[in-house]
Amino acid sequence: MRRFQMSEFPSHFPKLVTPRLVLRQYEERDLAGIFEFYSDPVAMQYWSIPPVTDLSEVRPIYERNHGGFAAGTSISWVITMPPDDAFIGECSLFHIDLVHRRAEVGYGLHRTHWRRGIMREALAAAFAFAFDTMLMNRLEADVDPRNEASIGILTSLLFRREGYLRERWFTGGVVADTVLLGRIRSDKP
Repeated sequence: MRRFQMSEFPSHFPKLVTPRLVLRQYEERDLAGIFEFYSDPVAMQYWSIPPVTDLSEVRPIYERNHGGFAAGTSISWVITMPPDDAFIGECSLFHIDLVHRRAEVGYGLHRTHWRRGIMREALAAAFAFAFDTMLMNRLEADVDPRNEASIGILTSLLFRREGYLRERWFTGGVVADTVLLGRIRSDKP
């Protein structure tokens, strides 16, 4: 049986910086960008929630992200590109379980930034933080099997397909399946 150090939740929100990006905490000024993303039916087509239709609907999203960090159950980063530091997307570690050293991952990006390697760069930083700083052992993702781009990003970051759940989500009257992917600490390059 292997022994591990105990995982720890950060005491201060972790700002992450990559060559092109800054991943930071949500701020009030992000509400318009959050709305723009969450109201886009194309960007939201594979999510388990329908697109929002009113700016007031993003306030709970903003508050949930702050509350999750305060409760020690999630870390949700806004993805930005200097120098303007505006919301272009998000990535999260959520359902964080420090006892079993695992978390689920979620992410989304404004369509105007797709296919530029931005999400892969952001996720690589978030996953490095999870494994190297928080000492997590396992990360999990739940992806619509039609979302080939998302599956491609995850497999390029060493996630493996581990399961398939039929008719898992009902969103906007449509039923969708799920592919489960996972990456464990020893999968690191």
